[in-house]
Amino acid sequence: GRLVSIFREIVKQEPGARLMVVGRGGNEIEVEVRKRVARLGLTSHVVFLGERRDVPRLLKAADLMIFPSFWEGLPGVCLEACAVGTPVLASDVPGIREIAEHFPNVRYLGLDRDDSEWASLADRLLHEKSERGNADASVRKFSNSVFSLENCARAHLEVWKERIPK
Repeated sequence: GRLVSIFREIVKQEPGARLMVVGRGGNEIEVEVRKRVARLGLTSHVVFLGERRDVPRLLKAADLMIFPSFWEGLPGVCLEACAVGTPVLASDVPGIREIAEHFPNVRYLGLDRDDSEWASLADRLLHEKSERGNADASVRKFSNSVFSLENCARAHLEVWKERIPK
């Protein structure tokens, strides 16, 4: 619901915008989202892709990921977007704030903020992305971060080495 209303504001600013919705469908949530998309006149702007195995490719092709979630631990999909250099606009929850400390292309807003504020920040992120050019620097930053798979595995191994008696 909230993503669709935020996207409506983005379309007002950028009439050519498209929204890809990825995830398992065939449930009440998808039915309600499709109804909301139709009610707001966004049917030609929204593509429901269903469950996919090529999410990293889709994230890399995207200009921006919008993630207005009510709560998250450490949101893996936001890390996946960072890993491919795609900017993220997400809700103000602890896991997002932690990620944003490491990556300047991750921004957050409270869910109490107006949809137009979300759309304005999305627009700024999109313009910053076009000014930055390619995402190689973001990808390198992710690879060197505490969130990369290699660094996480190394840190876990160190914890286990400390716990195993010699």
